[in-house]
Amino acid sequence: SFNNILEGRPGKQLMIRVPGDIYIPVNDLAEIEPEPGDDVVTTLDINIQDVAEQSLLKACQTHNADHGCAIVMEVKTGKIRAIANIGKTPEGWWETYNYAIGERVEPGSMFKLASFMAMLEDGVIEDFDQPVPVFGGKVRIYDEELIDAVPHGLDTMTVRQVFAQSSNVGTATLVQNNYGKGNAGRFVKRLRGFGLDLPTDIEVGGEEAPIIKNPDDPNSGWSGTTLPWMSIGYELLLTPLQLLTFYNAVANNGRMMKPYIVQRTERYGEPIREFQPTVVKRSIASKKTVEKAKELLKSVVLEGTARNIRSNYIQMAGKTGTAQLNYHKFRASKGIRHQAGFCGFFPADNPVYSCIVVISEPERGGYHGAEVAAPVFRDIAERCFAMKAEMHPPINQNKPEKLVTRELPSYDAGSKSDLEGSLRWLGLDYFEETDLGDWTVIKAAQGDSLMLLQRNISDKAVPSVIGMGLKDAIYLLENRGCRVKVSGVGKVRRQTLAPGTRASGQTCVLYLE
Repeated sequence: SFNNILEGRPGKQLMIRVPGDIYIPVNDLAEIEPEPGDDVVTTLDINIQDVAEQSLLKACQTHNADHGCAIVMEVKTGKIRAIANIGKTPEGWWETYNYAIGERVEPGSMFKLASFMAMLEDGVIEDFDQPVPVFGGKVRIYDEELIDAVPHGLDTMTVRQVFAQSSNVGTATLVQNNYGKGNAGRFVKRLRGFGLDLPTDIEVGGEEAPIIKNPDDPNSGWSGTTLPWMSIGYELLLTPLQLLTFYNAVANNGRMMKPYIVQRTERYGEPIREFQPTVVKRSIASKKTVEKAKELLKSVVLEGTARNIRSNYIQMAGKTGTAQLNYHKFRASKGIRHQAGFCGFFPADNPVYSCIVVISEPERGGYHGAEVAAPVFRDIAERCFAMKAEMHPPINQNKPEKLVTRELPSYDAGSKSDLEGSLRWLGLDYFEETDLGDWTVIKAAQGDSLMLLQRNISDKAVPSVIGMGLKDAIYLLENRGCRVKVSGVGKVRRQTLAPGTRASGQTCVLYLE
């Protein structure tokens, strides 16, 4: 996409050919010098990129998957901090295609977040404890049978359990009961209001536009089973980046940011064009709906299908997704092919990054999103947490107690500006004598009072450096002609030359404690 910037422009030069097929340049005023290309500075964080690539590769090899991708986005800005793609070839594992941006897929259960947010916005769901019929985990809708991935035998679940345990039957039942009687258009309108029908328009080429069927369009392929199957992430197509952009908006309190990967272009180290964060939608849903959505996503990790990735270091929120890829053209000889995914953000309470992991056609070690993709998400989250100090909570948030209550030495000495600066930085109140010179002594008076007192320093005689730091003591003594020797560490507690004696040429030993 930036080839025209990177490649520069070729030059032109008039040349003559002489015998021997040799070309000799001819001086020509019309000669055009070649121009080197400009540099492109990306938003990628090389450390996060390395983590994403290594974690994704390990998972694809472990599960012998066909291909996979992982994206890490900065929540507040939309900056892409990592984008990894891997595919299996006869020669090994290589980055052969940009699946993160260019591959449209049916997202499966990761899409259920949008279905529940639509129902929250329309007031269909008011209480997460309200019961939902799940019919033992199996229901027939028209001529299609819908089942839950994990058998449970329950007749009802709460709304929270339906989402956390990723019940296909419960989700489809809620959506079909509330939008199935001529209201499918309202459901699709909500999805479009969430921005799910919009391409991201990222600078990298190859992005496919989302496909969301429209019940009012006879050419869209809408049928009686489209609505319930759409509610669980089928009969629509999104790229991993497009789905992550939606999740990122939820993490960002409803504000949808445009993902971008180019920070600026440069020429000879000087910036030419800067790219800034861009708001796509100021709010994709009400504040109440967004907060409820976050609560549901946290429940997936705390008590739902992704509880296997709970971490001792960082709290995460997200949704697992497992999709069957060949349900339309299933052939028993080739078996069922699956896609495993996990999309979410971390830390859960104050999100810094959002992340999606999608791994296609795992052949061993499981195929569900919780066991294939979610561990990659956790690895990325934990290692980002280890690398980024700003994600760590303060070690001690208590206001520091006053130094005088912690056995402040009876006095310290030094330059007036240094001592005053230290006291201000520590937030300590103090009193001072009038007309203080450059050198002062700080003393602890009665109670919590601190006093700055004048220390008289002679220009020629040996000064008293008791209580000073080594830097100030050496400065004063050497500027008066003394040679200085030092023993110990800390503040000056004893000096061998008495204050007021002749300074020039004498050696003063300073004892520090």
